Amino acid sequence: MSNKKNEVTVKDVRDAIAKLKRRKSVKINITVISKEIGCSRNVLYNKSELRESLKPYMKINNSKVEMKVKYGTAEYYKQALGKRNDECDELYNKLKLAMAKIIDNEVLMNRIVMLEEECKRLNDNSHRVRELEVENRKLREKLLTIGYMKL
Repeated sequence: MSNKKNEVTVKDVRDAIAKLKRRKSVKINITVISKEIGCSRNVLYNKSELRESLKPYMKINNSKVEMKVKYGTAEYYKQALGKRNDECDELYNKLKLAMAKIIDNEVLMNRIVMLEEECKRLNDNSHRVRELEVENRKLREKLLTIGYMKL
């Protein structure tokens, strides 16, 4: 391992995690890892090259990793931009879902209008069928009276 507290490497972090995993009774988190390595938690949080190895052991807040970064640094603005981008992506996905529902609703409304028109047409036809049935019955009766048709 590195001699200086601030010279922690990815290898140091992985070795410490491997040791802790072998113990099995220890709950692994940033504090335990920092004690195993012999450095402060801030060193682990602030070194960007270590973050990928440490992500599974960081506290999760709203399913996003919260890391302490100094205000005004490039890393701080990267995180802020990343959060904004995530929020924009989430809102965009919600908008796409809402638009899909609106389109589905429009399609359904058009289908309802078509079905209502079809129903009206069928009802008009059923009246016509009834009229034809009555007319047919009258014509049969006439044919029977003149003897042209037998039962």
